[in-house]
Amino acid sequence: MHSLTNYHIRDASDPDAGWDLCRATQLLGMMYKCRMIDRKTMDEEYSRVAVVIQRDFPSWEALTDNYLEGYARWIHRVAEPGEAEQRIEKRQRILEHLRRQENGPYAIPWNIDLRWSPHDTPSTTWVKTILPRIHVD
Repeated sequence: MHSLTNYHIRDASDPDAGWDLCRATQLLGMMYKCRMIDRKTMDEEYSRVAVVIQRDFPSWEALTDNYLEGYARWIHRVAEPGEAEQRIEKRQRILEHLRRQENGPYAIPWNIDLRWSPHDTPSTTWVKTILPRIHVD
């Protein structure tokens, strides 16, 4: 997960940046669910990845469009013939559903300062309020 984030800290021009950075957040969620990390660590690392994402993309839409493009490139390499397009369409439907959710991940304002701080600031208070609403099931 750190290698995905660190790579994009150095090279923001990679066409798979959205795919890789979103995968980093997915890995964090899985690590938390497997009890490899605690919630505080997951939230701090989410924040670390989020800062890179915000630097490299101007909006949720730009990020998720790039994610889908990266996913499409990956799935075309690994899926059985004829299966890739179905999976891409399914992923697109899931994304559209998430974009419409009132308390979903895309309800977080894009430009909020997501840097983590051990001290309470207006933005860390907001981040600490938002992150627990996002369930990792």
